[in-house]
Amino acid sequence: MTPSAAEAKMAEPTENRFSTIFNSSRSKTSKIEMAVALLRVMLDKPENPPLAAAWANALQTFGDDQLASSFAAAALTSKGWPTLSDITEPILEAEYASDFSWLIAGLRKHGAEWRERPAIYGDRYHKPGAGMDDWEDGPLKEPAVPAPDIPLRLREVLARIGAGQHAAGLAELNRHPLANGYYADSGEAARTRVAIEREFHTAWMAVRKREVVGSN
Repeated sequence: MTPSAAEAKMAEPTENRFSTIFNSSRSKTSKIEMAVALLRVMLDKPENPPLAAAWANALQTFGDDQLASSFAAAALTSKGWPTLSDITEPILEAEYASDFSWLIAGLRKHGAEWRERPAIYGDRYHKPGAGMDDWEDGPLKEPAVPAPDIPLRLREVLARIGAGQHAAGLAELNRHPLANGYYADSGEAARTRVAIEREFHTAWMAVRKREVVGSN
């Protein structure tokens, strides 16, 4: 079927039309169906209303910016009609990378015990006339940093890699070289890094995909 004039105009490459769609005030279902229609025009594929409805239902849980970016990438890179996972996997991988980086940064700051990082002061000193054991802290360099709450999703992921205990999962993830301030690209440390990342990625995907399925 020949695309309508309105659909053809939607496909003009003058701007990210997917962002225009997802930034609108329409319902999430309507926005996804419109994005599917635009993608169909851009990839020169026939109409498929059942598929548009199915995608609209399956993608409800994702954010508008996430969907706009993923649809735009699919339009630029797909040689045929993309699968639903071609839309969702880039979103999930970006979420995973963000969660993983957040935990690694937290471990570097709060340790495997996930405790408040104490304040850092300058060198201790004696006030004039003070006794030998009367020391004063130097000026405050960095205030104490409370350990943030770990989101439920990440607690579940940590429990998966920690034999049911998220504290054990933190200890396992703390073995990652980046948690200790260095990057390993060879040797035993590199093998440890790869193994931990693979295990964490598998656990994270299982938890996140369960969330997606449960929301539909």
